[in-house]
Amino acid sequence: MPWHYWVLRKFATAEPPEEWEKILYKLKGFLPTKYINKIEVASFSIRGKRIARWQLGKEHAEYSTKQDALGAAKRLTWLLLKSKNAPSIFN
Repeated sequence: MPWHYWVLRKFATAEPPEEWEKILYKLKGFLPTKYINKIEVASFSIRGKRIARWQLGKEHAEYSTKQDALGAAKRLTWLLLKSKNAPSIFN
């Protein structure tokens, strides 16, 4: 499955982390698209650009490894699901 967010799907020349694809498959069952898009953009791409963080030079302030970006996506997902009025994962 390619990137969920259309900007990343269209412009990023990098594949998402494999584990994210597995997580994404489950999230799509109960999490609204707009939240998944926000998580992907915040975790995997740099502000104002359509490039994956791990494609930047290591000296760039927003560079991260693919694994670190995946960790950020997991953390944002967890925070969203723990927030008040969040979609239930037990539907």
